[in-house]
Amino acid sequence: MCVNVQSFVVCLLVSTNSANEFRQNYLEKIILDKVNEAISYDFPQDNFEYFRGIEKSSVDEYGTFDFIIVGSGSTGSVLARRLSFIKSWRILLLEAGEQYDAFIDIPSMYSFSLRSKHNWGYNTTFQKYGCKGMVNNQCSYPRGKILGGSSSINGLIYTRGNPQDYDNWEKLGNPGWSYKNVESYFRKLENTQFPSKKLGRSGPLYVNYSVPYVSMQDTFSEAFSEKGIFETEYNGEKQFGTSKIQSNIKRGKRVSGYNAYIKPISQRTNLNVSTEAFVIKILIDDSTKKAYGVRFVKKGRIFDATSVKEVILSAGAINSPQILMLSGIGPEHLLNEYNIPLVKDLPVGDNLLDQIAYNIHFSSNYTQNTIPLSKQVEDFLRGEGLFTAPFNGKSLSFVKPDDLGRPTVEYVLLPPTGRNHYTSRPLASPYIPSINEEMSKIDPKNFFSITTIILHPKSKGKVTIRSNKAQDFPEIDSNIFSNEEDLETLYEAIQFAISITETGAFKKINASVYSPIPPCFEHILYSKQYWYCAIRYMALPTYHSMGTTSMGMDEKTSVVNHELKIHGIKNLRVADCGVIPATISGHTNGPAFMIGEKLSSIIKEEYKAKRA
Repeated sequence: MCVNVQSFVVCLLVSTNSANEFRQNYLEKIILDKVNEAISYDFPQDNFEYFRGIEKSSVDEYGTFDFIIVGSGSTGSVLARRLSFIKSWRILLLEAGEQYDAFIDIPSMYSFSLRSKHNWGYNTTFQKYGCKGMVNNQCSYPRGKILGGSSSINGLIYTRGNPQDYDNWEKLGNPGWSYKNVESYFRKLENTQFPSKKLGRSGPLYVNYSVPYVSMQDTFSEAFSEKGIFETEYNGEKQFGTSKIQSNIKRGKRVSGYNAYIKPISQRTNLNVSTEAFVIKILIDDSTKKAYGVRFVKKGRIFDATSVKEVILSAGAINSPQILMLSGIGPEHLLNEYNIPLVKDLPVGDNLLDQIAYNIHFSSNYTQNTIPLSKQVEDFLRGEGLFTAPFNGKSLSFVKPDDLGRPTVEYVLLPPTGRNHYTSRPLASPYIPSINEEMSKIDPKNFFSITTIILHPKSKGKVTIRSNKAQDFPEIDSNIFSNEEDLETLYEAIQFAISITETGAFKKINASVYSPIPPCFEHILYSKQYWYCAIRYMALPTYHSMGTTSMGMDEKTSVVNHELKIHGIKNLRVADCGVIPATISGHTNGPAFMIGEKLSSIIKEEYKAKRA
């Protein structure tokens, strides 16, 4: 019993130490359990899990709301927060995934979250020109199924893109989307934790440099400097150059759409957040072409929710097209094929845009010692250490301008992680056996890699439906390398990455390319023919899907207008990366948040004008 000041202090220290020990043991158990689950996890092949237990086809009423937002990803989370600020507006946010959990908070564990129920588990269709090193020529295509959407399972790299990206959007027929118009919305969302003249300082989304620092960052920077590519702050005045990675991390933990925007305002009485709610169609009055609600399944029951003002579809560039097509909005020929009554003929699902990445491995004399799990968890609980960094990415570089003055290539440095580090644990791999065998020879103690990304490929894919049933997954055809120019562009980018091994900085660590791809051994090792073959086998989409509900003026080539309203349909908008009409020079999570901020402002101004 603590009977005096001295004994009280002792009791306090004991209880604090006990609490810290409990937290550490609890987190270690979560990590071990989740890692083991991921290693053996098998993805479902369809959406039938949502329909189990439905014993009757009758539809129950879920309630009436002013706005219904479908999807709690980056854009949907912003909309839910900003619109619910108006106390008289009742907001329903529907999310097909589950509640957030503590494991999601650990940035370095994101690869295991990708192998879990928090990922829809999609694959592309058989790819004729690429993904040849994957089983059945099918690349995986992760999408988030959890509060926060893909921002809860992504690699956390924060980029705005290039100003010319947004100026190009406006030139494509989208007034109000130039960089001058959208920059204020980036600043509104950002909470930057380092000195910056350009980035915002007081928004909900934390932006921080990736830590901990490793000496290979200096090696990477010095090597690129020898090539005439110097240090910059890529979200600042000049995007071109080499920089430490900016990540959405707060005190060592992931910052997602959910914990940045939704969690802090979860007590608002006018915001209803419903998880495990799988939307199967938008309710549209055929005579007036007006959306008036959504139908969804939740825990063995079918519900209709009614919207007084609008339905906002924010389910992502893969799922939003599927919901639209199942609701009768899409290519007429496709809807006719599946006996779906046509509401509006629009090019939904066309124009799937994505970037393409190739991971080049290098051996070196650089050594990363392995830190015990207990030490890593202890560091993480203090907001420090390897667990605070997603995928061990440390630096990146944007290079090679195009005709618009935008970078065309991005390089991301991934230093060694150390043997038996949890981020190096192999998961059930989609690679064919011969490639799996070679990948297993890569030593995470002294091998590093440079991910080479072409930012503006010319190949375009599409998202379609497999049937008229929501139980089936959407069909994703990335159509990777259907335009052969992308093959040459990526080859040239790889050659530049390899050439940095000739710099003084990389010679100091004895860096040497290591990329043996057995199906390509019929070609001379590292010849152009070899690399072309290796690219077709090992290059992947970056999962930065865009363009499937593209914004524009022409109904023949776009789905929404510059206010993100569906052409020809009242009270229905799309707000996610699907509306992006042309590829951006960076990663898509930052722009997704910006779209939410801008649309929130558009909606508030529109209804303010109506009241006036």
